[in-house]
Amino acid sequence: MSRMCGQEFQRSQEEEKILEGFGDVIQLFEKDCEGRLYESYINLGRLFLKGYAQEAECELMLRLWKHVGCLVIARIEFIHQRQGNMTELVRLLKVYGKKSGYQKIIVEAAHSESIQGFLKKHSFLPAEGTLGNWEIEI
Repeated sequence: MSRMCGQEFQRSQEEEKILEGFGDVIQLFEKDCEGRLYESYINLGRLFLKGYAQEAECELMLRLWKHVGCLVIARIEFIHQRQGNMTELVRLLKVYGKKSGYQKIIVEAAHSESIQGFLKKHSFLPAEGTLGNWEIEI
């Protein structure tokens, strides 16, 4: 089952299989929002996760660009920051990517100094021909 706006709904077997493949990522976000994950679904080749805790929200929108071999982090927000959540997310995406035939992880529109510092520390490089995108080979 998938969840959107707190409601469960039936998805196709293919979408459920993809969602199951991201089980560890979903658990990471459930932990960050203290079990209050209210959205977890696949739509148009994108994984959406949203949750809340302590008057804050966590969110992930991950594009699954299988046709070009890229997992693209388009939106990311953790409630509990500087606690290793992003490091763990990158690790989990590398595992998933290797298993599923992806070659790169891209972080889209990484303009803040803090996210750029994280990306440099974890061996991401600025993506050629883009403004603010960073990438790493899996």
